[in-house]
Amino acid sequence: NLILAANGPGGKVLTEIVINNNATDGFDGEYDAHWIEGAGAKFYTLDAAGNKYGLNQSDNHLSNQIPLAFSHPTDGASFTISIDDMSNWKGGKAYITDLHTNKTHKLSGKNPYTFTNDVLALTDRFVISFKKVKSNKSKKTDLLLNQEDDFIWTTEEGLNIRMSDVLENAKVEVF
Repeated sequence: NLILAANGPGGKVLTEIVINNNATDGFDGEYDAHWIEGAGAKFYTLDAAGNKYGLNQSDNHLSNQIPLAFSHPTDGASFTISIDDMSNWKGGKAYITDLHTNKTHKLSGKNPYTFTNDVLALTDRFVISFKKVKSNKSKKTDLLLNQEDDFIWTTEEGLNIRMSDVLENAKVEVF
């Protein structure tokens, strides 16, 4: 189990990622738990269908990047995302990529990621991965776009694109 914590104004909020060979990438009622909104920051993982998880179990977390959503109403507030517990984690290292600032950071118990909340940032502004993600050094030029749920980012594996249904017939040109 990998338990991540978001700390800042309003306290600490947790979300958990588990490698489970019996679980799928979608919501499994037997293994997963939906995220339940509380008084603190909104902090949860997402799947491709947009399901929000407080507990996210899958058989292939190690090969995927996991979208991690965060939002809080206080603009400019300082937050950290850290590993709260990884005592039973067999996945090795964890990296967080901030799609808003285009920075990748290796997480550990003693090495949290600190960021400033921007209320205009995408809700799913982070990606958790278990192998190093190459960060593009340009300033937000590889981030899109016009819709809140649409964005483009690069990794060692290549170009990643997530688009909403509104842009389902959009044309993307790479130069």
